[in-house]
Amino acid sequence: MNAQSIGYLNKFFVGIQGKTETRKGCVVKIKAYGNLEKPVPPVVPVMDIVKRVGLEGLDECLKRGDPDARSCGKFAPGKRE
Repeated sequence: MNAQSIGYLNKFFVGIQGKTETRKGCVVKIKAYGNLEKPVPPVVPVMDIVKRVGLEGLDECLKRGDPDARSCGKFAPGKRE
């Protein structure tokens, strides 16, 4: 796995900005970010996540926010010919 693919996997690991603190989370399961329909910012407002996936989705994002994990996304290399 090269540095470019590692960067791709980690692009979904973002800060989730709440009212008083910022916590790390994974937004790959949010359709707009996971499908790359919307650019993934380094920090996402918590209300943006709640509007898109609700409180349960927010909880899932925060559960997958382990900074020691290699990635929070899934590796999907292009087709080989």
